[in-house]
Amino acid sequence: MLSVITSSIMPRTTVNIDRPVLRDLKRIQKRENKPLGRIISDLLAQALGQKRQSRVKETHFNWVTKEMHARIALTDKEGLYRAMEDDTLFSVKETGSKS
Repeated sequence: MLSVITSSIMPRTTVNIDRPVLRDLKRIQKRENKPLGRIISDLLAQALGQKRQSRVKETHFNWVTKEMHARIALTDKEGLYRAMEDDTLFSVKETGSKS
């Protein structure tokens, strides 16, 4: 029978940090009495969460819908021909100012 082994060991990596940033991180570490890796992980998680929220807000849009009605009865052959010759029936109204 196999047993599952779990560990609380976190993945390790090397990161190059600017001196002023490292100095500030060590000040926080001293004040909060936490390991430097925990401080960095917490701050990065917070920054990534904020970035994720702002990205969601940027892509938000409103989907506008409205009921559409047929302008021509397709069973009315003569009416269909008249409508195809009438330029005003299917014209698109321009909105906004022209450059």
